[in-house]
Amino acid sequence: ELKAKNNFKKFKFVSNNSGKGSDKSNVKVGTIILEKFDISSSSNKKNNINNSDNLALITNYNEKKEKDKSSQLRVIDYFDTPNPYSSVIKPNLIDTTLNAFILSSFSIPTLKLTPQNSQKLMNLINPWERSIMTRLLSNRLNLTLKYPSEDTSACMNTDSNSNGSEELDFLKSFDELDINQTELSQNTMEFSPNLTQLEEHLINLFFNYFNLVKAIVHKENFYYKLRTQWNTIHFQALLSTMLCSATPYLSVDPYPYNNINISKLGQFYYNRGINLYNLIEDKVSNNSINIQILKLTSYLNYNQFGENYSKIHILIRELQWDKLFDKTISEIKETRPKYSYEELIEWEENLLILSSTFFHSSSLMVSGSYTISGVDINKALPNLEPVLEALFDASTSSNWLKTKELQLTYLLYKSQPILESARLYNLNNSTRSPTSKYPSLSQMEKLYKIQYQLNLWKDKITTYIFDNNFKSKELALTTILYIYYHYGQLILIIPHLPKTIEEFDTPFYFNLFLEFLKSSNSLLLLMNCQGTWMTIFASGVKNFILSLSYTGIKLFKHYLTISKFKNSEISELLQVIGYNLLKTVTQSFNFSFQKNLSFRLASRRSDIYWQKIRKEDNSLNISIVRGPPKLSNYSKLNILN
Repeated sequence: ELKAKNNFKKFKFVSNNSGKGSDKSNVKVGTIILEKFDISSSSNKKNNINNSDNLALITNYNEKKEKDKSSQLRVIDYFDTPNPYSSVIKPNLIDTTLNAFILSSFSIPTLKLTPQNSQKLMNLINPWERSIMTRLLSNRLNLTLKYPSEDTSACMNTDSNSNGSEELDFLKSFDELDINQTELSQNTMEFSPNLTQLEEHLINLFFNYFNLVKAIVHKENFYYKLRTQWNTIHFQALLSTMLCSATPYLSVDPYPYNNINISKLGQFYYNRGINLYNLIEDKVSNNSINIQILKLTSYLNYNQFGENYSKIHILIRELQWDKLFDKTISEIKETRPKYSYEELIEWEENLLILSSTFFHSSSLMVSGSYTISGVDINKALPNLEPVLEALFDASTSSNWLKTKELQLTYLLYKSQPILESARLYNLNNSTRSPTSKYPSLSQMEKLYKIQYQLNLWKDKITTYIFDNNFKSKELALTTILYIYYHYGQLILIIPHLPKTIEEFDTPFYFNLFLEFLKSSNSLLLLMNCQGTWMTIFASGVKNFILSLSYTGIKLFKHYLTISKFKNSEISELLQVIGYNLLKTVTQSFNFSFQKNLSFRLASRRSDIYWQKIRKEDNSLNISIVRGPPKLSNYSKLNILN
């Protein structure tokens, strides 16, 4: 490993801020810092350097483009960045609209947001993101979501000395509620002659809200099976699980003809689906529908994710779908049915299931909460690109795959090899020794390559979004792509964040926290510009990403409190961003668990996610280092004190 100065002279973290629109009044950052700072902590003490000088690092970086260096990795020596406290950004309609939204939405109980602080939050946003966020604001959905149980008393007590338990799994609370509802059949195994009006409504909710991004069920193939396989056990099992998955969205789009008890309705379909699933004949021809049911039930009970995905990967190998990864795009296209539309949509669904499984498996392994049997966490998952290109060949694909919703899913899944590289980088560097002060040269090379690829992918999705018009729901889905972009940036930075106060007081590590702050602020704005849309979309991974962002900000705030370099401006920004991130992640947890949770409980759940991928020093007087609560085998989130 090279010494600190040698590393820092050649490399610096590539910011996630590439894009047009940076201000021209710049300060030089990069190797110039070496002229201003001696990196050693002793020199910092001698010169009494205040880290507020480095706040200039949190706005837009522009790469210094070099001429062709053939096979050599490009070395970045300088970064130009406007200083958020000295640069003047010319007001325009986009900035005015976004600034007004921040000022009206992000005040906190302990600090009223001033126009000055609002402008500082604005200056943290990448210029290329501002126009996107303003466009999203025009699409904002504002709904008051009501859940089966508004009594939050069981969710409020998170004192570690309590002898009680907090049950957050909405499936566990169904029978405790006494709400008038439509009469349900006592025989959960009974096959009705056809869909009821309520079930038709639930199916629409499933495809309008739940199935987006997850891409578990092919819409056209489902309706074909609805006509041809109604009386089969495996289809009825899938149908019941889909109906259960859709019941939470009745709080978004209610059924107009009856007063529905969402909890008991969901419990009915859940029990029915599980009972029917256990009766499905064990043969390879049923594997694909078994995979769909297992994926759906994972979202109904988060504790089953690891077990279910282990079974899913076994079923995929039995179907030999994994062998497609060894084929070229043209070879995969050769497997496409040429004459039967019914066979085509079945083929498309199989490839969608395969792509969805491997894309989301990567996120599961990053979280550290789940082990997938038969999958080596230390090796990259197969590259999805050949499968995706063959699947989304516009000349022969089905009408459903040509919709903008599925095109956005395609663009999201295209990030899989990049996010896999980020996952492995995080895994390989998460055990950094406290004495290893700076990333090595090889680490920086890998980091730069991954961030460069992330920015290329971001540019592609941005071009697509600006070149197309979207319906309201479609535009909301574009936000998810940018959330994953910042997710990639966060998991790359997390292994190198300071672990001691001595490191925090070193400019290099302090600057990394500023980069983390920048992505966290973007995540906060992206989520809130969409309002209720982002509460109800992509609950699982989105909750994980927001939790990492919030807990990292909490850690930053803690270090700043005990640091010898005080900075009230950064401290105020951290208060505003941290509080509003917690508020946002709590709203997302509320929808996932169908209960109103306390901030403290949501905060502790976020700490658990953080602990899974990074251990903090036990000397820190902060809740992150407490042992995470145990999880009940029978609920999504049951904290046992």
